[in-house]
Amino acid sequence: MTWIKTLDSDEDAIIKELRDYRVRTHGYWPNVLAAQSLRPEVLKRLLAFQDMLTFGGSSLGRRKEELISFHVSAVNQCGY
Repeated sequence: MTWIKTLDSDEDAIIKELRDYRVRTHGYWPNVLAAQSLRPEVLKRLLAFQDMLTFGGSSLGRRKEELISFHVSAVNQCGY
């Protein structure tokens, strides 16, 4: 749970759409996304931009991109 005000999926249709998609594809809704929920339209565009750049946006393939992301997060001791 985040310590800042957030919008729940029952408060905003865009957040519901993003949360449902993320839970369906990744199994959870991370706090780092919930913390950005006060600006649903911005979050939606940010995630679309992120999807264009990562995870399928290169010739490496999704599996290798995920492994690189995991390794970088581990090196940086990032919990997200």
